[in-house]
Amino acid sequence: QEASPAVAEPQVAAQPPAFVTLGLLAAGAIAWVRIAVALDLSTRVRGAEPAVAAFGVAARFLPELLNALVLGVVAAGVCVLGVVRPGASRGTRIGAFVFAALVLASALSGWPTADLRDTPLLTGGAGFWSPTLLVALAVVGAVVLSAAGVWLARRPHAARGLGSPVAIGAAALLGLGGPAAWALFTTRDAPVMPLRLAVRELLEPGALVPRAGFGAEERPRIATISPAVDWKFDVGDKPSLVLPPGHAVEFTVRDEDGPVRLLAAAGVDVSVAPKDGGAFTLRFQVEHNGQLVFDEAREVRANMPTDARAWRHVGGGGGLALAPGDKVLLRTVLEPEGAPFVPDALLVGFGGMILEREEHVPRTTATPDRPNILLVVMDTLRADRMSCYRYAKQTTPHVDALAARGMLFEEAFATSSWTWPATASILTGLDPEEHGVTSNESCTLVHSNETVAEAVQARGLTTGGWSGNPLIAPERYFDQGFETFHATPRMEMSDGFIDDVLGWIDRNADVRFFLYLQLVDPHTPHHPLPSELARLGAEKPADWPELVHEGKPVDGMDYYTSVLLRTENLREDGSPNPDLVPEAHRQYIHDVYDASVGTGDHYVGLVLERLAQLGLDESTVVVFTSDHGEELFDHGCLAHGHTLHRELVRVPMVIAGPGVPRGVRVSQTVSNRHLAPTLARVAGAEMSRVPGALNLIGELEGTTARALFSTAKGLWNGNKMQPLYGMREDRWVLHRNPQGRPFGAAQAEPGGELRLYDATSDPEERRNVLLAEPAKVAELSEALKNELIEQRKRRTAPAIAGGARTTDLLDGLGYIDSGDGTPPPVPDEPREQR
Repeated sequence: QEASPAVAEPQVAAQPPAFVTLGLLAAGAIAWVRIAVALDLSTRVRGAEPAVAAFGVAARFLPELLNALVLGVVAAGVCVLGVVRPGASRGTRIGAFVFAALVLASALSGWPTADLRDTPLLTGGAGFWSPTLLVALAVVGAVVLSAAGVWLARRPHAARGLGSPVAIGAAALLGLGGPAAWALFTTRDAPVMPLRLAVRELLEPGALVPRAGFGAEERPRIATISPAVDWKFDVGDKPSLVLPPGHAVEFTVRDEDGPVRLLAAAGVDVSVAPKDGGAFTLRFQVEHNGQLVFDEAREVRANMPTDARAWRHVGGGGGLALAPGDKVLLRTVLEPEGAPFVPDALLVGFGGMILEREEHVPRTTATPDRPNILLVVMDTLRADRMSCYRYAKQTTPHVDALAARGMLFEEAFATSSWTWPATASILTGLDPEEHGVTSNESCTLVHSNETVAEAVQARGLTTGGWSGNPLIAPERYFDQGFETFHATPRMEMSDGFIDDVLGWIDRNADVRFFLYLQLVDPHTPHHPLPSELARLGAEKPADWPELVHEGKPVDGMDYYTSVLLRTENLREDGSPNPDLVPEAHRQYIHDVYDASVGTGDHYVGLVLERLAQLGLDESTVVVFTSDHGEELFDHGCLAHGHTLHRELVRVPMVIAGPGVPRGVRVSQTVSNRHLAPTLARVAGAEMSRVPGALNLIGELEGTTARALFSTAKGLWNGNKMQPLYGMREDRWVLHRNPQGRPFGAAQAEPGGELRLYDATSDPEERRNVLLAEPAKVAELSEALKNELIEQRKRRTAPAIAGGARTTDLLDGLGYIDSGDGTPPPVPDEPREQR
């Protein structure tokens, strides 16, 4: 009789304990709370869209579900076996209760498996689910589990029932099934984003067919129409079809175009005004398959208000929907007939002229294997003023730390010494002669050029861009591939938009993203942080020029640039004379530049810090580079764009993040145009139109160490606005001016002029060794010539100049000189340069 219990005991012991069932139910409660916490932090605290937040939380929820399972069972076991265990001391029970509460608090906070972005205990706890509330819930949970343990201890039959496989299975289904199902179905229904594809640019040759009224001297042409010079209204420059009144063009939607929409807008350039103060009316009409679908009359008179000059968009903001085979005719009509005007000078017509298709691609989430991408371009930053490039001052501590965990390229070069062509190369992977953005007369990044933003967006990366440089603007089509793009009408330092950038990162932390930042702190007008001025030791001289032009302050460095470039101030050989700038002022220019570099680094640090706070630093590839450098009296002058010397074309380039070798310094010559195809590969895409594309992360061995660069604004022998081309190959640097001539000479030398430098023995490029190395000169000049010929053959972009607003902008930035390239008079009436 006494043997029966002994036999029965092993059977009871073999059955899972009841606390497992309680733990599974607790795990379900923890999981639902964790979902609520993560969604609250993402939507209410960081501002993400609900669908995006849910998708991101669900995609990273599996580790949290497993964590909830383990910690829920542990907490239940501690409560049942420790808190209510018969014979346990009061201290043991209190200790077990506290331990169970801590386990539950850990589970509810997400530790140790949750991403930082989902952890209120580590992010400050803003939002509804504060740390205090989670701790209170943990205590309540421990009380409930302990009470359940007491209840089960008094009811053995109930305890055995809760420990049965059926009860455990039901608890698992009830507790974990719901959260698991939510995560599964939410990740399967990824939110989508619009993908705008430029199917065809109708301004390209042959896209439009004349249909009426063209005479020998009155023909449509491609130019830029700018209705007004104002940034408050929709009156910006647009590459346009200039269509003289009384004429028409037609196009047919091709089968391969597919369903598209026509993006076009009717406009009249600011230069158009009637004679003698009268008025006339221009009528813009569009027919779709013979039906008039757009009929806009624009009265043109003197002193029109800006809002009356705004573009009129065909089909409204969404464009005109078209299908394959559709015929579209565009025409302009003058009312009344015979109104006085000069047809060829009448800049009227249709701007934009793009066939676009909108598709939708699902957003994706980031992992170390499929990382986010952050591309920072620090405008006007020369590499040798950074401490990670061995500069004596610690100007860039944050980029230094980035370089220490990634790759630093010692000899990286930009494709140009000024912003437009160099930035276009960073975004497209093409040299300027191929992408076509080379000068003020060719400054539009047309849609036939694929950008890295377009390539990665097609792979599901959410794209955002901010540029503090007004040259990089949507009206010049630099926003291709960006779902969000911040433009500015003037040079805007990082403090003007950094909060918006950090907010964008917060809102998109749940999805995989590509973020492009063009920060301009090292560019004039310098406004370094007072803390950086103090840290790096910049003291303004008492007699520093404080100038004002048209009510706006003129940066002292821009003023001295204008002084140095005046023709009468050049030396006999045509070089600038730095002695015109007092020594104390020269030193301050150096120091304030360093402080501005430090200021830019400070804002880069804020961005990197936000990535770390959100736990994104291990799933984000970060790239840091510059569009060009800055001359600081190296060859006698200031500013940029005027030469191709090392201080202007050698740029920093750092890559760090998952999959990138750590602590590597690369000495091989490379061009930073290869960043575009490299980052496309990081995103799982290819930029097939980029010739000779290099993957900068691990595929450089055996490749040609060569970089090309150019400028259309060169200063050569004192002659301004010269086209200059250069090439760095191994140790040699070649410069070529096809229009080269001695200072003051009327005729160019036959074949132009060349200069050769040995970068090993003469890194500052001061000694022209042309005569000593005739074989090397012949070899490099032939290679440069052939490369430029091939690039021009591959160019698909038409040359489109800026309009009136761009001209005004360039003049404000100091990029436009008078007819012979001579700046306007100073100091009596100093130009405004920003």
